[in-house]
Amino acid sequence: MATNAPSDNNTFAFNSSIENFILIWLDADVNRTEENLNAQKELRTIINNIQTFEIIDQCEEYIKCQMNQYQFILIVSGRLGQELVSRIHGFSQVLAIYVFCMDQEKINQGTIALNQINETIDHGNDLAIFQFSLKDLVNAGELQYTDKKMKDIASDLVKKFKGEFNHNLNLLILDAIQPMMYLLKREQNLSDFLEPLKSLLSKENNIPCISQRWLVDVMMINSNRFLCRRLTFLLSKRNPVPMIQPPTNNGYRFVSSIIHVWDSSRPILLSFGIGKCKGKTPLINALFETNFEESMNSPYFHETIDIDFGYHFVERRSVNVADIHGNISIETFKHICQLFNGFLVHVQSTYFISNISDVIEFLRVLSHPSYILLLIRDHDDENDEEIQTAITRVCSMCSNCQIFHLPNVADKNTYINKEKIEQLREQIFDNAVKFSHSNKHNIQKHLEQLMNIVQQRNADQDKVFIESIRSVLIHGKEEDYPLYSLFTRMCDTRLKIAKMDPYNADFQDKKLYDLQSTLFQLSAELEKQQRASFQATGQAFQFFFKQFIQNKEEQLNNLNLLSIELKHERDKNIVLDHMTSFYQQLSLEIHWRNAMICSKNISDAEQRILIDAYYNYIDEGNPFEIVDGDNFEMQGEFLIKVMHLFHNKKFFIMSIIGPQNSGKSTLLNFLFGTLFEVREGRCTRGVYGTLVKIRSKEVTHNLIPPDYDYILLIDTEGLLSIEKGDEQYDKRLILFCLAISHLVIINISGEIHETLKQMLILCTQSLNYLGETRVTRPTVHFVLNQKADPNKANCEKQVKIIRDDLIENGLNNLIDLGPNNFHVLSTAFNRKPFLDPNGDCAALSTDIKFVTNVQKLCKLFIDSSFQIIRDTDDRFSIPIKWIEFANSVLQIIKKYPDLTYFKDIFEREQNNKIRQDIRNDFEQYLSPIQAQLLINREKNNSNSHIQDSFQIEQDKILKILESNLEQKIAKNAVSENVRQRLYRFMQVQVTSRFRSWEVSAIMAGERDKLNKMIHDSDAELRQLAYDTTGRNHFIDKASAIDKFERMWKNRFACIRAEFDSETQWKQSIDLVCRLYDVFDQDALPSFDNVLVYLPFLMTLDTSDQCDFLHQSLLKISTEFISKASNINPLVPHTTNKVYTICFSDLQKPYTFLNNDLLLAIFYGDKNTSIRTRSMFRPGIRQDFSQEINNKWQTIVRVSYCFEILIERINEIFELKINDDESSTEIILLQDILGIVNKLIQDMNQELNIFNFSISKSLKSILHICVVLSTALFYYYRHKNHFNNILMSIRQNKAKWQHRFLRMVVIQENDDENVATNLVNEFSDILRQSFEQKTKDIIGKCIENELLTLDRYSIMKELDDAVYEATNDWLLRYVLYPMQVIIERFDQQ
Repeated sequence: MATNAPSDNNTFAFNSSIENFILIWLDADVNRTEENLNAQKELRTIINNIQTFEIIDQCEEYIKCQMNQYQFILIVSGRLGQELVSRIHGFSQVLAIYVFCMDQEKINQGTIALNQINETIDHGNDLAIFQFSLKDLVNAGELQYTDKKMKDIASDLVKKFKGEFNHNLNLLILDAIQPMMYLLKREQNLSDFLEPLKSLLSKENNIPCISQRWLVDVMMINSNRFLCRRLTFLLSKRNPVPMIQPPTNNGYRFVSSIIHVWDSSRPILLSFGIGKCKGKTPLINALFETNFEESMNSPYFHETIDIDFGYHFVERRSVNVADIHGNISIETFKHICQLFNGFLVHVQSTYFISNISDVIEFLRVLSHPSYILLLIRDHDDENDEEIQTAITRVCSMCSNCQIFHLPNVADKNTYINKEKIEQLREQIFDNAVKFSHSNKHNIQKHLEQLMNIVQQRNADQDKVFIESIRSVLIHGKEEDYPLYSLFTRMCDTRLKIAKMDPYNADFQDKKLYDLQSTLFQLSAELEKQQRASFQATGQAFQFFFKQFIQNKEEQLNNLNLLSIELKHERDKNIVLDHMTSFYQQLSLEIHWRNAMICSKNISDAEQRILIDAYYNYIDEGNPFEIVDGDNFEMQGEFLIKVMHLFHNKKFFIMSIIGPQNSGKSTLLNFLFGTLFEVREGRCTRGVYGTLVKIRSKEVTHNLIPPDYDYILLIDTEGLLSIEKGDEQYDKRLILFCLAISHLVIINISGEIHETLKQMLILCTQSLNYLGETRVTRPTVHFVLNQKADPNKANCEKQVKIIRDDLIENGLNNLIDLGPNNFHVLSTAFNRKPFLDPNGDCAALSTDIKFVTNVQKLCKLFIDSSFQIIRDTDDRFSIPIKWIEFANSVLQIIKKYPDLTYFKDIFEREQNNKIRQDIRNDFEQYLSPIQAQLLINREKNNSNSHIQDSFQIEQDKILKILESNLEQKIAKNAVSENVRQRLYRFMQVQVTSRFRSWEVSAIMAGERDKLNKMIHDSDAELRQLAYDTTGRNHFIDKASAIDKFERMWKNRFACIRAEFDSETQWKQSIDLVCRLYDVFDQDALPSFDNVLVYLPFLMTLDTSDQCDFLHQSLLKISTEFISKASNINPLVPHTTNKVYTICFSDLQKPYTFLNNDLLLAIFYGDKNTSIRTRSMFRPGIRQDFSQEINNKWQTIVRVSYCFEILIERINEIFELKINDDESSTEIILLQDILGIVNKLIQDMNQELNIFNFSISKSLKSILHICVVLSTALFYYYRHKNHFNNILMSIRQNKAKWQHRFLRMVVIQENDDENVATNLVNEFSDILRQSFEQKTKDIIGKCIENELLTLDRYSIMKELDDAVYEATNDWLLRYVLYPMQVIIERFDQQ
């Protein structure tokens, strides 16, 4: 590793002979190519002990065996190097690691480590120093410093260094880079660690001066280009950024990554001295609130430059500053001066007088328009004649040069010096801000001119690359993203439907129906396009796949470039809202989403490449999207494939929720060094995750199980957001995190918001209703940060109230919120006001107390993880399973809006209680008998009269029901939210019932009319005859037949048009869903999840009409078996008890489980039928749970479940098919609900033995299947009635034609046949009339009997009899009331 400064002053010397070293070369082709064999010969001239390896395990084993005797230098190939380095780079005996690399710049910068054995060897493409990657940054220091301060870490490093037998400074610097990266991730000042380190090392002899600039340079040299950019960005937050580093043989060395953080929006002043000028850097630090490192005797403080861009100011400083260390040559100065808007020129007064020509030479270079301030230092008399003479010469040459006289201000704490510094700052900021004329393009051009050949080549490649993709991936158009455009439109439509009151929406609402039609069309089109060719994916995906995914070597670098450029574009468009189209706010996340959606269009091999790329992206430590915050969707299928690559790995899931701007991302970054974006406003959209490795050679915490490899940290979008303003969305996020996390951090800024408290309690209760596999009793910690008073006792009451509420409502068993699970933190950053005359300004610095407390908090979380994992079962830690669980939970949350609808648990309880009362009222006022009476009364009227009559009756009933509801609402003190929901529920239910009855009445009337037309058509035929021939005129037979056929076709077409298949399906679904909602409101998902099947139901009309009902039921069964095939039907019980399972349990004949497979699990590898003691062992149930859950597709007979359901439904249909419509509506659905609930009960009874019940996802599909099957029944009956009428019309065609011909053709008169037909028709009419009157009489009798024989009338009668009853009877009535009621019923 390159750790040396480019000067002999800092060259490291070996303290041991060359014989103590082994050079190890690991490469699959190390002994195969002529080039490699020649290189080995050259190396042996330098070092005798060379070992070559082609297999990584053998190489690692050899190092471990020899590490007590030797030290090692490694040469590795890029292919094998990364894996080996991750295994052994922490070993102190490994001094340097080299990889093959094409980057000549790295070779030039890092040659000195090789000089420890000899000079660099030219070998093909040359050798370069091992490079850090983003993964090294992400893992640096994590879980190592939880109980240490920076001073302790520095002390440990120095002790380790002193304990080495050769005082290996290389290793010390390698070790020092890790805590530096640790601090940078947390946006801290590096001096917090480096000042104690330098102080400790200064006491040691023969140790070169270690400086921050040197260590930063070593870190940057040994980082790949991608990491260099990231480190530069992190440095700029709290530390100066190096621009020019110590010169090499080619002159100054420019740090090219600074180009990515350069701020051209504010003037940058370059501070430099001419001649010796001590105290320059401390003065700049005082003037600009910077922390430039003070000079020391080192090449790193000679002709080097750092810049402070002021990113640590919360309200930005109006002027930025750069500092030149040491004297700079005029040649270098000429190269860099055009980058700056002004100059602070420091010169000591005596040097100024005696070397005025040197000063003028520098000022001549600055002749272009810019701000120039000459600071004449260390003199007491501003009017000194010699000084004034020199000033005159300067001003004559440089007219825009301002002068400021500065006495000796070494002691900056004196009042006079403070006042002088304030004057100087005011003058600088007042004047320099006027010179902010930087052109970003020109600045970019000047920066590129400072680059060496390699840097320019890389920069040119980056520019060419960005320009090649700009038109599509940065300034994209909608047509470039055809599949993603369909996806977003589909999600947007789904969201609009969900907002239309998901349970009480009107199915007949044209807007709802249009949205559902649009959703179906978009969904169908997306599926169609995803089955199309690669070309259907659009230019955006094709560019993305080619430029980023297939180019593996530059993959992460190019992705980072794209991300930076996209961010710049978004920053230009300051005003972005939810109405902005996706292609106007492109981000790297959108490109990944598009790639996932398009992945179905590519071959398996290409899909493998895409999955590998995303795995590498995640494994490097990049935050990745779990739930898309724009569309509230998870690309579960793709993520499962990615998680397959984490085979044999396990996760500990930790999530964080909290209000917007409460510092969630900041807290995670400080806890675990994550790289979540931090800024004001909505920075996290949706749900993101990042992986922190917890298992490595250096870091294995005592309490973390050795087989857990990562902490998956989940960051969520801020709650209570003003921009989003969606409380339902907030509750969904809370419920999601509670269901899928081992540990949930609730991060709050200041006091606990009452709304947030109610959200938490409601979502905790919703875990009971979730019905899906979820983490059992997740641990919850409250973190109250940014507290002015971090006294824990003052905050204890707030959390105690929440705990008491959970206990009071019996919810404390759902989450673990212990009395010690709350923590108080001070603010993360101290705010220091800064005097800037151009506006309010304040600098932020990290609060050390906050850092220390966060480290303790991290240790607490990690220490508790073992117990949490043990309590919650590690099945939630397997990456593939976890993604499946998370996706199932998300889909259930979306399908069942009631999980998060209410404001608190009291609203949910109020709603449930009063809805039950409403159901009782419905039974009384909306009974089937009343419906039948109303239909019979109105069916013979006109359609308009039927509609008016039903509306009057509906208004009357609704008024009564609303009056009853208002009394219940007042009695129970119901909230306005629940009140509106209950009124809406009642209104929609009543409207739906009456609409159904109205349709039934109209249909009944139409049937009667058509029947009448069939049996009494003389009048219509006479009218046709009159219209055809005129009074008393006849026509020939052929003309008459032609006239009749035309009349027949028109009449038949009109009748057929009266049946609209789509309308009938919608009405049938509407009726069933409303009744379902009355009987079992929690069974069905939101109605849009049902209505989406309308296009499928429309296809059933193609079934054979002879067996339409049965065939359609089979098609429904097939459809839902397919839907259920990819859904895990199991949810484990939340109990932690251990039971015993016996062999006899497996001998039971199971209906829904495969007995043979259960026995196979029981026996395992033992092929025996002999029962032993081990077959009755406790805990075997857990073994079965795991095996059954892993193999549920073959063990659980899901398809048979649907087959039984459909078979039983069909049996009921056969019994009910000929009953009256209104009398079967409620009874039929009650019978079918009984079937599905019995089926679920039977399945749960079998699964309960193995600690499972069926999941809410499967229940949802079962209930939707029942709804569609029942809707099919009503649709079939309407259609069957209509088809019977049409058949009857067809059958009577010949008779009608015969009658018509008799009327208009004289030869056709036949009095005898006419008389016979009239007698037959009269008999039919009499029979029908008697049948109808009989039905009416029987119905009225039943109705009268029901009025006196219901439970309430009998109880009233018995209550009246109390006064005259005997004592024995009274005693029986009190003790056995049901027996007495039954006796009275039998008597009557």
